[in-house]
Amino acid sequence: MAAALPEPRGLDSKPRGGGRSVTERGRREQASLAPLQPRKRKSPAMAAFLPDWMMLERFVFCRESFPDSEGAPFIKADGTSSHGGSFSVAFLVLQPPGISRLYLQWPGGPKEGSQCVLVAAHRNLVLFRLTPEPLIIREAPFVDFRQDHFICGAQSSPSQRSLLLQKIPKCDIPGLLDWRDGKKVTTTRSFDLNPVSILCRGEEEFALAQLNFRRSNDEWGKIEAELCVLRSKVSNRRHEWKSEKWLPIQCEGHERSDLENWRTDRVVPFNKYLCWVNYGGGGIIFCEVFKQKPDIFYLRLPILEPFLHQPPLRFQEASRVVGVTKGSMGCDELRFVDVVCEDSNIIDPLGSGDKEGFTIAYYALRITQSGGMEWDMLFFITCYELWSINPELPHELLKHPVVSMEDPNVVYFLMSERLEHVNKVSVVTLDMSTKRLLPIHPYINGKEDLLGKDADMVRRNATFLQTFLPSELPKFLKSHQIS
Repeated sequence: MAAALPEPRGLDSKPRGGGRSVTERGRREQASLAPLQPRKRKSPAMAAFLPDWMMLERFVFCRESFPDSEGAPFIKADGTSSHGGSFSVAFLVLQPPGISRLYLQWPGGPKEGSQCVLVAAHRNLVLFRLTPEPLIIREAPFVDFRQDHFICGAQSSPSQRSLLLQKIPKCDIPGLLDWRDGKKVTTTRSFDLNPVSILCRGEEEFALAQLNFRRSNDEWGKIEAELCVLRSKVSNRRHEWKSEKWLPIQCEGHERSDLENWRTDRVVPFNKYLCWVNYGGGGIIFCEVFKQKPDIFYLRLPILEPFLHQPPLRFQEASRVVGVTKGSMGCDELRFVDVVCEDSNIIDPLGSGDKEGFTIAYYALRITQSGGMEWDMLFFITCYELWSINPELPHELLKHPVVSMEDPNVVYFLMSERLEHVNKVSVVTLDMSTKRLLPIHPYINGKEDLLGKDADMVRRNATFLQTFLPSELPKFLKSHQIS
């Protein structure tokens, strides 16, 4: 597959509801910046221990001090929030299906109202959002809930090799809500409800971007996009946000309703694109964010029917994921996993049991001969096939899929088994080409974990399971020999 996707033109096939089609080859067995001071280099054994990618736990472990790394690579960096408070972060890196972690250490422990959220990751950088302890101020609203975004990752330069931790400036460009009587209606821009994401180009350049939509102020009322973007280099001391508006979105006429009801659930970096994904509505918006005045185009996901009423993200991600993996030619490929219950009900992210059967469909994005794009079904598996081939697998629902960044045939799932107080949750590794199960990895063991050192994570995930965040950061840490 080509390293970068072209614009979607010249598609001949009939789509869902009039959109682009799915080429089904179901049941096939095979498918084709202010750097820190330099730290000492790892031993060759430690560098070799690092995997090429990791699955990051979305829960950030806020602690007074960092725990014992227990032999796994523990990579640290120090920073300062906009309120002047110092903090440290550390990545505990494990080979999948082990779950890697981000730890955050505040002197004296985390304060009331403080929070840290993993936002996005691409190549050598991870983006996270830090909300320090709120400050009392003299003017309305009298409380400053300042949010800082940081990039953290590997950096290599001729003069030094170091772990990068750099604060991103706040975006003061107001967001446009609507037009009223020919006048703009704006609001303070938020990166909470409408997520920002990161795209890297090489090891120096990166872009942060948020995409917003509005109906054009003309007789046609077309859906247009505003791109709020920061393009910079990790070696730069100053970064600047810009707003590019209003950019047309290429789509078919019958797809316009998809955009009118758009809600961004996740933003996935893929080659030269950031891909804004709506799991409930069933579509992806591609944007080449490094390009000035970029082309933006829309592609439907290969789902039978979109959700009539879009459920919260945690319900949608329990059954669907768009991910990136290495293709047969060594280039990144975009994949889509769709877990569907037999009764077509929305999957409960905390549910368990075999009351209803389920299927797993696995798709790859392909380039057509005419230069367009279409989804190709690689594998289609029923739960009954899985249970027959793998009798040791409990008859439970597989959910929260994650596509392996290393092996295009491997998908990871979470599996819940109902226990008293807290469910047992395991990571299930499935080879989609053979339908065979790889070793099951423990994640939450049950109520005994409520008494352990990670009880806060267990309590959170007992009511709010989330899909893990894939990241290639370990590969770059390994190549730079950072410790």
